[in-house]
Amino acid sequence: MVMTKVLLLVLGVIVTGSLGDGYDVDSVPAFDPIHPGTCLADGDHVRVGDSYTRRDCVKVECRHTHIGLRMFYTRCSQVVNDRKCGLVNNPKGQFPDCCFRPNC
Repeated sequence: MVMTKVLLLVLGVIVTGSLGDGYDVDSVPAFDPIHPGTCLADGDHVRVGDSYTRRDCVKVECRHTHIGLRMFYTRCSQVVNDRKCGLVNNPKGQFPDCCFRPNC
């Protein structure tokens, strides 16, 4: 099982992209031959279409793509605080509520 995860990470090319709303997105191959229809993420199995928010405010989502199952990691974008506003977030909230945002 550990060898499978290592192999997937070694063979996988991390695809870095950006969504229109400014979040940073990475994806890695996540096929698990032992549990078809699920992605393997950090030792947990996630069904296709399901997602969860990690404690560090990263959304983890399993998707079926044209190149197979992939685990997508969506992170908060950096906040540019040009107007010296305060920053707020909901640390216990789901993504993107846990992301910092200006509060003017």
